[in-house]
Amino acid sequence: MITWSSDSKTLLCHVIKCWYRYVVLRRKKRYLRRVASLHFIERTRHYRLIEWYRIWVEQTAVHLEHEQAVIHWRLSILYQCFRKWYGQLVRSRQLEERAMQMRAEADRTRLRLVLSRWHAYQRRNHRNKAIVAHKLRIHDSQLLGICFNNWKHWTCNRTEQAILIRNFLVAKQSRRLKQIFSSWHAWTGMQREKREQMQQAEFSFREKSRTLALHSSFNRWSQSLAMKRNLELAHQHALHRLMHTTFHHWRAWCAMNREKLRMKLAANRFHSVTLQMTTIKNWYEKYKESCRLRKLGQIALYRWSLCLQAQVWTAWRLWVKQKKEKRSRQEFAIHRFREYLAKEAFATLIRAAMLERQRTQIEFCHRFWDSDFRTFHLALNASRHWRFWTRRRVQHFATQSHLTPHSVSRQVTVELDDNMSLSITCHGNPSNEAETPIAPNVPNNVPYGAFDLQPACPDFLLPDLEAQGILPTIQPEAH
Repeated sequence: MITWSSDSKTLLCHVIKCWYRYVVLRRKKRYLRRVASLHFIERTRHYRLIEWYRIWVEQTAVHLEHEQAVIHWRLSILYQCFRKWYGQLVRSRQLEERAMQMRAEADRTRLRLVLSRWHAYQRRNHRNKAIVAHKLRIHDSQLLGICFNNWKHWTCNRTEQAILIRNFLVAKQSRRLKQIFSSWHAWTGMQREKREQMQQAEFSFREKSRTLALHSSFNRWSQSLAMKRNLELAHQHALHRLMHTTFHHWRAWCAMNREKLRMKLAANRFHSVTLQMTTIKNWYEKYKESCRLRKLGQIALYRWSLCLQAQVWTAWRLWVKQKKEKRSRQEFAIHRFREYLAKEAFATLIRAAMLERQRTQIEFCHRFWDSDFRTFHLALNASRHWRFWTRRRVQHFATQSHLTPHSVSRQVTVELDDNMSLSITCHGNPSNEAETPIAPNVPNNVPYGAFDLQPACPDFLLPDLEAQGILPTIQPEAH
C-alpha cells in the first residue's frame, strides 16, 4: 500500500490546480478565438452587404432615372399625337356641325314650302266650302218659299178641309187636357198617401228609438257597475298574489346569495392552489427551455453564418438574373412601343385620308348638287347598291353555261370600275359619255355603245323615294 506524505499531497494538489487552470485558460482562449473569428466574419459580411446595398441603390437610381426619361419621352410623343388628333377632331366636328346646319336649313326650307302650300290649299278649300254652303242655303230658302206659296194656295182653295182640320185639332187638344188633368189628380192622390205613410213611419220610429235609448242606457250603467266591482276584486287578488310572490322571491334570492358565497370561497381556494402548481410547472418548463436554447444558440450562430453566406450568394445570382430579365423586358417594351408608334402613325394617316375623302365629297356636293346632302347621300348609296347588284348579276350570268357574252351584255348594264372617282360616277356629264372607254372587266368582243354614267334609280328604291318626296327631283335625272 502506497503512503503519501503531506508535502507530496500538497504538490499533487498544486499540480492538479495548475493543470485545471491551464485547461480553463485554454478553453477560454479557444472560445475567445472562435468568438473573434465569428465576429470578424460577421463584420466582413456586414461590410459586404452594405457595399452591395450601396451598389444596388445606385443602379436602382440609374434605372429609375432611365425609366423616367423613357416615360417623359413617351408622354411628349403622345402629347403631340393627341394635339394632332384633337385638331383633326375639332375640324371634323366643325365640318359635321356645318353640314348638319345646312341639312337643317334645307329641311326647314322644304317644310316651310310644304306648310305654305298646305295653308293655301286649306284657305282655298274653306273658301270653296263657304261658297257652296251659301249657295245651298239660298237654294233651300227659294224652294221653301215656292212650297209655302203652293201650300197656301191649296189651303185657300180647300176651305172645308181647313175647317175639318181645325175641329179635329180642337177635339184633340181637349182630349189631351182631360188626360193631363186625370193623370195630375192620380199623381196628387198618390203623393198624399205617401206623405201620410211617411208621417206614420216617422212617429213609430221615434217611439221605438226612445225606448231603445232608455234600455241601452240602463244596460251600459249596469255593465259599468259590474265592471267596477270586478276591477276592485281583481285589484285585491293581485295585491295578495304580489305579496306572496315577493316573499317567495326574497327567500329564493337569500338562498341563491348564500350558495354563491360558498361557491365563490371554494373557487378562490381551488384557484390559489391551481395557480401555485401552474406557476411552479411553468417555471420548470421555462428553465428547461432556457437551458435548451442556450445549448442551441451556439449551433444556430454557426448555421446562421453559413446560411447568410448562402443567401448573399443566392441574392447576388438572383440580382444578376433579374438585371438580365429587366434588360430583355426593356428591349421588348421599346420594340412594342415602336410598333405602337408606327400603328398610331398609320391610323392617323388613314384618318387624314378619310377626312380628305369627306372634304372632297362635301366640296363635290356643294359644287354639283347645290348643297343637298340628303339627296347626294341617297344617290351615292343608290349607285353603290346598283354597282354591287350589277356585279353579282354579272357573276351569276357568267356562271350559267347556257348564256353567251352577247346575252349577258343585253341584260346587264356595264359595271363601273371601283377606282373611278365620284365626279365621274355621281356627276354624270352627258357630254363625255360617248367617249368613255369600256370597263376593263368586260370582254372586248361584245358590242357596246355609249352608256349613261348617271346613277340610275333602281326599282327597289322607288317606294322610299316617293314616300320621302324626293322622286320628282331624282326621276328626271335617272331617266
